[in-house]
Amino acid sequence: MADATEQPKDGDLQAELDQLRLKLTLFADLTRRIAATQDPYELLREVVNAACEITGARYGALGVFDGEGKILDFITQGVSEEERDAVGALPVGHGLLGLLQSSQEVVRVEDLAAHVASVGFPKNHPPMKSFLGAPVRYEGQPLGNLYLTEKEGDGAFTEEDERMLLLLADQAAMAIHNVNLHAAAEDERARLRILV
Repeated sequence: MADATEQPKDGDLQAELDQLRLKLTLFADLTRRIAATQDPYELLREVVNAACEITGARYGALGVFDGEGKILDFITQGVSEEERDAVGALPVGHGLLGLLQSSQEVVRVEDLAAHVASVGFPKNHPPMKSFLGAPVRYEGQPLGNLYLTEKEGDGAFTEEDERMLLLLADQAAMAIHNVNLHAAAEDERARLRILV
């Protein structure tokens, strides 16, 4: 049995530093891509892709809410369009997705099927075990949720993964907020044209 006071080996520390550098590089690249992206949908897709890369998740998704809190759009990573179409309609917020939506707190689960809120998957859904989800909020207003599943190596998501996901959820919140501002400005311009 290893002594609890035993120090990590130099190789372990170097591996951890290398992983941290990689994650910071990926996060910095994401920030640059977000700044350069004009297409809001592509920007949100970049956030989901980066979340998968940084945390080692096989699957990722971003559910964007409408004004009533229902999922308006669901941007995915890790499944083809054909696989997504085979699953069917957008999620409606049952199970863990509903728990995250109502609690607006991070949910990290090692085994989805064992969680009390689990309701299973729809037909044709890929199998998933580990789960990490974070709310996407702007100034306290829920705008959506960012979800990850299937941590690489059949492992569980970590506290570090959770911290990184929260940073990415903030990036998604800014992107969604900017899209909403742009849409509101367009609506106001159209209203003013009607009045003239």
